[in-house]
Amino acid sequence: MKTTTIVAVIGVLALLLIAACQPVTVQQQPPAPEKKQVTVSSTSELTEKADKVQIYLGVETTAPDAATSQRNNAQIADAIVTAIKAAGLSDTEISTAGFNVYPRQEWDPKTQTSVLKGYTTSNTVQIDTTKIELAGAILDAAAKAGANQVNSVQFSLSKDKQDALKKQALGKAAADAKSKAEAIAEGLGAKLGSLASVSESNTYFPPIYARGFESMMALKADAAPAALPPISASDVSVTATISVVYNIE
Repeated sequence: MKTTTIVAVIGVLALLLIAACQPVTVQQQPPAPEKKQVTVSSTSELTEKADKVQIYLGVETTAPDAATSQRNNAQIADAIVTAIKAAGLSDTEISTAGFNVYPRQEWDPKTQTSVLKGYTTSNTVQIDTTKIELAGAILDAAAKAGANQVNSVQFSLSKDKQDALKKQALGKAAADAKSKAEAIAEGLGAKLGSLASVSESNTYFPPIYARGFESMMALKADAAPAALPPISASDVSVTATISVVYNIE
């Protein structure tokens, strides 16, 4: 009985050893077909009338001491704010963009040294409004109130208009990109397949700066304000660029 069991075990081991020695065949998968794709980009530009204006204006005052310079500046700045409010602006459309007090030095050629000539206070008021029709009246009122600086007048689009124009520009760029991809595929004797990927490269709203206000700068307190040029809303453009990848068949 024991002999029979031992023989059976030896037989099983022999079969296992023979099976282990048999060559193993590995089923190799065929290589995946290479994807054929075409990559194109498109830029579209749309133009819209500006509905927002941003004005930076201010006043500079110089006095023998810093306290007097600041006090004189504050009086004129208050008068400017009061005047532009009377022109039709609210508190939320007016803010302080910059304030600085610094010593004014002049070079004395006789002593070959810098001589203190007083202190200058600079105060810049920022106006941000959609009331473009008031731009001329605002500048006129500010000049009459004592403003002697106009740093910039720039036209742009409000957030709502930007969003709407951006969607239109992106849609136009996407349609143009697809048209390009179809033309390329047709030229290659292929057929345009599914969309593989798309990315937005850039959307840009460059502001438009109005010119011709430099004559207002450095006005004397007792001088009549310079004649202001007419102001009207300018066209603002939006540029959108996208890149797309299509499969081709």
